Amino acid sequence: TILNQINKFASNIIIKKLRPQILHTTDYFISNTDKNKPLVVTVHDLIHEIFHEEFAQKKDYRPKKKILDFADHIICVSENTKQDLIKFYNTNSKKISVIYHGNSFANFKNYSQINNELKLNFKYFLYTGSRKRYKNFFSLIDAFKKNKQIYNDYKIICFGGGKLLNSEKKRLKEKNIDQNKIIVFPLNNDNLLYKLYKNASALIYPSLYEGFGMPIVEAMSLGCPVICSNVSSLPEVYGSAALSFSPLSEKELLNNIENTIRAKVSSIIKL
Repeated sequence: TILNQINKFASNIIIKKLRPQILHTTDYFISNTDKNKPLVVTVHDLIHEIFHEEFAQKKDYRPKKKILDFADHIICVSENTKQDLIKFYNTNSKKISVIYHGNSFANFKNYSQINNELKLNFKYFLYTGSRKRYKNFFSLIDAFKKNKQIYNDYKIICFGGGKLLNSEKKRLKEKNIDQNKIIVFPLNNDNLLYKLYKNASALIYPSLYEGFGMPIVEAMSLGCPVICSNVSSLPEVYGSAALSFSPLSEKELLNNIENTIRAKVSSIIKL
């Protein structure tokens, strides 16, 4: 695309000006203009290769091939991404290192000092990020609707991912979901997200595929219960610290939601 060409041109100018000793990129359209400089590439996921049809691409779509051939070393953010990379690009495993993400919320030292006037006087489950395609958002909606008491007592807060699209509003209407039950905060704001994690009954993450799954780490670091699908890199990230379910099973998801509520009620009673 034109934007990629502009980015590549500008990057080459900056590289020549700064004269770095090592080049490290997550942009697959930047080539190594100085073959004598080691090139390191970070690969977060292979979403476009695995879900190529959703991006109107052919089965053999390999957008990272050129940069990976150039690369002297490759960083993957999970073992699962590493294995995907080997499968789709036949990359030599000796050329790959797995380095996990850190947690950006480690810098939030004192929750009480965060200035946020938002008042949340209702119970809710939290969903973060895009709601499109493989993110599997509407499986959460379907499970949420199946238990009448949960539907009446709780709401779903969606953080990030933009405003509800007309197509999403139409699907909610078709499912007879009261739109007041779905609250959307479309813009990224770390202070707000911090508060949402701290007050949520649980983070629900129904994705069909992730290269890592940063929201899981963020939620767990803040003591927010996690209900997460059991595919791709996700079990690698949460280990035994989350309630897991098949992203294709609304029944399993609903059981975990119900179990989370029971556990919370039980802990309150004990106190």
